[in-house]
Amino acid sequence: MAPAHFLPAAPAGPYLLCMSQQHPLDQGQVNRALRAFVMVSGIWGVWGQMIGTGTAMLNGFALTLGATASFFALMTSINSLMGFAQLLAPRIGWQVTDHRRFILGCRALAVLLRTSILFIPLLVPPPYQLGTLVALVGASLICLQGSSPFYGSWQATLVPGHLRGRFTSRQTIVGTLTAMAAGLATGWYLDAFAEADKQRAFLYLFAFSMLIGLASVVVLARAPYPPAPPRPRGRHLQQLLEPFRNLPFRRALLLYGALHCALGLSEPFYSVFLLGRLGLSFTAVSVYNMAAMIASVIGYRVWAYLVDRHGPRAVLPLVLAPKIAVPLVWAANTPDHHQLLAAAMLLEGFFSAGVSVAFASLLYGLLPSGEQRPTFMGCWSASLNLGYSAITFGTGLLAGWLAGPDRVVWGLELGNLQVMFLLSAALHLGPLLLVGSLLAPRHLGPAQVLEAERRRWLRRLRQWRSRS
Repeated sequence: MAPAHFLPAAPAGPYLLCMSQQHPLDQGQVNRALRAFVMVSGIWGVWGQMIGTGTAMLNGFALTLGATASFFALMTSINSLMGFAQLLAPRIGWQVTDHRRFILGCRALAVLLRTSILFIPLLVPPPYQLGTLVALVGASLICLQGSSPFYGSWQATLVPGHLRGRFTSRQTIVGTLTAMAAGLATGWYLDAFAEADKQRAFLYLFAFSMLIGLASVVVLARAPYPPAPPRPRGRHLQQLLEPFRNLPFRRALLLYGALHCALGLSEPFYSVFLLGRLGLSFTAVSVYNMAAMIASVIGYRVWAYLVDRHGPRAVLPLVLAPKIAVPLVWAANTPDHHQLLAAAMLLEGFFSAGVSVAFASLLYGLLPSGEQRPTFMGCWSASLNLGYSAITFGTGLLAGWLAGPDRVVWGLELGNLQVMFLLSAALHLGPLLLVGSLLAPRHLGPAQVLEAERRRWLRRLRQWRSRS
């Protein structure tokens, strides 16, 4: 996943870091680590498309086991609940002397646990198959979540502060491109099998995903790890509560949590809506996902430029305001008329990229240096996962309660999932109202950002005309 243009081997590369007290690694080691991060994201993009949670592939496998829409929301809720492991991760990590080996071991175990779902149709009686699926996926997520704060701290320590947006975007672009290719290939592969042979197709697919997942661990093992911070002194409970005493951290967490609540009403159902409600094939779903990924690649470049130039706080309103339209466009698609589906996927990809870049840069800027960094990372992710778990659990119950005959609204026949999309759009107003709490008088507002960019590009246009 490390293209040649991203991190050049020559010392003049833009992502090279000088030695600092936070990571006494030489420039070659830093470069090698950053390249490994990008490669891992690319390989992980392939693995995620093959067996990742919330994907059409894993959801399609669950449908062969008899899953319903409420089950998918419940599984999303339980999976998010596994984020609680991130609160325990700093406590466990302080007892581990080799954090690098801890990260690698957790990721390898997660891959093996996730791959073991291929044995469910072969070994587990039908009444217990869906429960076993949730248990195995949840166990693999515990391993990933348990190591996530240390993996995030590893990256945050080495990524240059003034290029966080561009690093995040390029890292994610590579992962998106590989996921795009993998999604299209796996969709075509599954559609090549008859309905009666679908479970056998999933068995081969998941077995191959194990090789892909373990390859990412091998690549990550090549990345140098900075010396671990000293073990913190004091009460562990006080250390876990320390992030919540930080006012900017609390405000950012509240904003992102409100956005997660809005997304929790719609995101668990997107794949199910395409496969079940609209009746699309796996190949068609992969093509639409590819359109969303192309839009996200463009979005990462655009939003990364704006975030690095004006800061995440000034850019967030520009992302959150138009994102309200995304679930509305999803709701407008019906089995007979889904011409707006392409627009929904393009909008989703473009603005989700903006959310990812802006909040990643915002979080990295809020992290303290030293031993408290993994604790802040763990509290951030665990809190968001716990909140998302609660909202998706309620979402599953609500979707089940709304199931039944379609409702006619403004001439459109809306099923229970489309009603959930409308409710999600309404909840998107909350983050938009909260984003002002992050802005200080010294920060540019969204109107000032747009005006500054308009003047900048007009000036460039005049210079180009004068030269020609």
